[in-house]
Amino acid sequence: MYERKKKFSPVKVVAAGFAILILIGGLLLCTPFASVDGTATPFVDSIFTATSAVCVTGLVVKNTALHWSSFGKGVILVLIQIGGLGFMSVATFISFALRRRVSLKERMLLAEMLNRSELQGIVKLTRNLLLGTFVIEGIGALILSLRFMADYSPLEALAKGVFHSVSAFCNAGFDLFGDVKGNSSLALYAEDPVVNITIMMLVNLGGLGFFVWMDILSARRLKKLSTHSKIVLSVSLILLVLGAVAVYIFEYSNPDTLGKLSSGGKILAALFQSVTCRTAGFETVSQASLTLPSKLISAILMFIGGSPGSTAGGIKTVTFAVLVVSALSVARGREHTNIFKRRIPLSVIRRSLSIVMLGVAVVFVSLVAISLLEPSLGLEAIVYEVVSAFATVGLSCSVTPTLCVASKILVAVLMYFGRIGILTFGMSLAQKADGSEDLYMYADADISVG
Repeated sequence: MYERKKKFSPVKVVAAGFAILILIGGLLLCTPFASVDGTATPFVDSIFTATSAVCVTGLVVKNTALHWSSFGKGVILVLIQIGGLGFMSVATFISFALRRRVSLKERMLLAEMLNRSELQGIVKLTRNLLLGTFVIEGIGALILSLRFMADYSPLEALAKGVFHSVSAFCNAGFDLFGDVKGNSSLALYAEDPVVNITIMMLVNLGGLGFFVWMDILSARRLKKLSTHSKIVLSVSLILLVLGAVAVYIFEYSNPDTLGKLSSGGKILAALFQSVTCRTAGFETVSQASLTLPSKLISAILMFIGGSPGSTAGGIKTVTFAVLVVSALSVARGREHTNIFKRRIPLSVIRRSLSIVMLGVAVVFVSLVAISLLEPSLGLEAIVYEVVSAFATVGLSCSVTPTLCVASKILVAVLMYFGRIGILTFGMSLAQKADGSEDLYMYADADISVG
């Protein structure tokens, strides 16, 4: 019995499941049916695109609108949806449709993917998650489709509305406007309030996390929200405002970004940039044209990312908040770390520190590797690319298609690790290892720091 339990590891199953999904998606995108010209797309480019879709990143080596056929775009859309929800959530949806009982093993996998420590209520939570997702994406698709009808035929407007709604909610960043102004993403609608506000709302809802939705709906009053939800909402709002203000100041006179927009357009574009850096991947202004301070601010926002249990990547807002509050507590000479009149357990602080240090290490090693592989690229572009891939954001200084094969493989691995590695590593840290209780304790070391 013990051997069977040891053999079954939810973390490994989740990681393998995403890898298999990427492989299937890559093989489908390799077929001649997936490209507009009817030729097979190179395997590396197909796998890269499938990885970007499943890991809801948005980095592309092929123009999504011009290269991929309707079949190829459909495959990408399905991969984004499954990648955003998690393959076990989709499998559970199929079980619901077939009225099949969800097994204990499947419940364990669901709990692992949703970062839940308990199995009680996990099926109901998944059902609500799926229902909420489809309702929000449906409303977003309706609004965007009606807006796009002013520029496209009804059928094409509907297709673009559905695609961009799913892509935005899942924080994927794939767009279908490359046939208008190259790889411009949403630059065509930089000053359009309907498109901007709808996309930003979808991105924020997807990036808040499923548990925060449920908490808000059940609590009804802000005071009754859980500590987790209070941290998520507070940090998200602070980062949104600070990021938008910083971009507005640094880019106000830049003729290649905000400088060419109207007063209202500047505010809208600054807000959108702050939101999209939280792992969305869309852009209304050229990332390559941003000033250096704006790129640094954007890179920090990307690294922090969204919130736990969401479609977003990064180290997560709660992890960031725990470390900041912990540092402030140490600076003030306090023994315990408190937030919203609750004490943060030492195990959570240690776990948060481990996640951040692992993330920094992965980013640093990747920066060195790609710097060696791509000597012609500037450090700014490489930092942007690496952080964007690791945090599953999808923003780029337009260098992704120019990368060599080795660099593409490394970036694809980064996207996979960003979607799977930090998540599963963090969850594995949260779980007690077999026989984790130490049988003895060493004497305290005499060490000076700071």
